[in-house]
Amino acid sequence: MYIGREKELQTLADCYAKDGFQVVRISGRLRSGRTSLVRHFLTENGYRGLWYQTAGINPADDIAALSESVSGAGDTFRTIQSALNAVFLQSLQDRVVLVIDDYRRILDSTPNLTQDIEELIQVYRESCHLMMIIIDDNCDGLFDSENPQDIVLREWDMKQSSKMLSSFSPEDRVILYGILGGVPGHFVQLNPNLSARENILTKIAAPGSELYCEVERHLSEIMRETRLYNSLLYAISRGAVRMRDIVAMAGQPSATVNIYLNRMLEMGVVRKDYPFGEDPKTSRHTRYCIPDRLMAFYFYNYRAIRLGQPQLVEQGLNAYLEPVFCQLCQEYLRTRLGGENGAWWNRDTKMPIAGHADGRSYAGMSRWTGKQGDVEDLEDLKKAGRKMPEDNTCYYLFVRPGYSKECQEKVKTLNHTFELVDFDAMMKELS
Repeated sequence: MYIGREKELQTLADCYAKDGFQVVRISGRLRSGRTSLVRHFLTENGYRGLWYQTAGINPADDIAALSESVSGAGDTFRTIQSALNAVFLQSLQDRVVLVIDDYRRILDSTPNLTQDIEELIQVYRESCHLMMIIIDDNCDGLFDSENPQDIVLREWDMKQSSKMLSSFSPEDRVILYGILGGVPGHFVQLNPNLSARENILTKIAAPGSELYCEVERHLSEIMRETRLYNSLLYAISRGAVRMRDIVAMAGQPSATVNIYLNRMLEMGVVRKDYPFGEDPKTSRHTRYCIPDRLMAFYFYNYRAIRLGQPQLVEQGLNAYLEPVFCQLCQEYLRTRLGGENGAWWNRDTKMPIAGHADGRSYAGMSRWTGKQGDVEDLEDLKKAGRKMPEDNTCYYLFVRPGYSKECQEKVKTLNHTFELVDFDAMMKELS
């Protein structure tokens, strides 16, 4: 059963209905479901798709595969250009969908591909009925002159992810979403008959498993000298988020760390974060993070994973989930209230949740494990809120283990300025 991407499927349907020559570019991170989206669109509507993919072994094999897609059991074309010309010829009479999957990887073995296609477009644009779909992680610069329709597959939020995680308990959905992010291709690797922790031991942190190998495989494709990169990523994942802390934990000169961090910023492996509401151009409170959830989890547990001891990963799971749960609480408030939020901090104070909605400011704190929420938590939240640059009209407390009776009674006296958010109720709204 195919889940989600309704808007993207409708965009494909609209493009198909326009007839004439169309270029659609589909981009998104690895395992975001780019190829699955197109396959489902074609299959669901009974459309024929001609696929051009590469196995990365021999260009001649790729030509043979495209030839078979174009002519069935007919003769194999000698060149990619002749095979593509046959595609355009077919589209003179009928609506034809050509899918070129993993485009830039094909360019490595067929560097003249773009030029060949552009020449064919010049010949057939006015008379053909071809819908050409380009799939890649980044399609910028590809066939810009053809006014392409862009479809960008974003990671799912918890509400969307819950559709694929519906067989798991609310707690397990948080765990899996927190480790895998909203990436459909990660979810299909899971065993729905096992708990989240059992999946961690067998599917995520187990040596040789697909998800275990994915991070290293990805980094090896885009980086050299992975050992130094790994030490920086490990430091960031373990809480060294300021430059001086990363330098100290990695044991490398600051100039070297700065160079490698800038490289990872360009590659999108790390990201700079700033206190909510501050201008990045003037903020002096920069922190670094690893935006990819699976990569962050991998490096947080780097030693245990490399030593082949997945049971140690499970033991440290709750500590890893504390900031992840906080991010989910931020997501919940954006879903419920609208507006924007994030975290706010200065030199000596941190507010894990800070946001604006409907012209009002709010703040909040969260706790995944440990004691129930109590009156002391309310006082700490209010005290930290006083140090923020704007007055908050409401405070939210998220404590998964629940709240003490005294805490609940205290909130009743605070004139609706504090709200204790129930975990089960929150997860119901996000399902």
